[in-house]
Amino acid sequence: MSFKRVILDIETNSFLENMLDFTKKPLVLREDASMWCIVVRCIDTKESKMLIPPKILDDIYTYKALSTPEQVAQYESLDIIPLTKESLAHCLKDLEEFVAHSGIKFDLPALKYFDLLDYTIGYPSLDGTEKSINKTTINGKEVIITDTLLWSKLVNPDRFQHGLEYFGKL
Repeated sequence: MSFKRVILDIETNSFLENMLDFTKKPLVLREDASMWCIVVRCIDTKESKMLIPPKILDDIYTYKALSTPEQVAQYESLDIIPLTKESLAHCLKDLEEFVAHSGIKFDLPALKYFDLLDYTIGYPSLDGTEKSINKTTINGKEVIITDTLLWSKLVNPDRFQHGLEYFGKL
């Protein structure tokens, strides 16, 4: 169940800046901040896992009893596991490349604030050598992070919008 190259997307109840309590130092999440789900898809096998917080899973199971047979069948076709720091770490234990749209600005910081993973963003040395000053890591393992939002802005600087909603309309 562990993937080497993943596309990851998270769903929360708001943008990161609206979920943070700026009156506290260090910054912490506001009480009303919610993580709804994480979808992890292996680039190589196309296998997907949906991680959902246990409280929301309980609500889904309650609602499922009131659903149509078609909705129940669709739900049961998903590979859903309870979201915990450990279950996410298990999905990412063999991680080599992490891909997300706005992953550096949103997904990774949100996952860290919700205490679901740890990460560092490395940068190259200033002396022109190959070695990095700091390694890019997720849960202590060196990885490649590909942020498709940054790539979109670099490859298409004249495009007015770069969000996923805009790409969905193309």
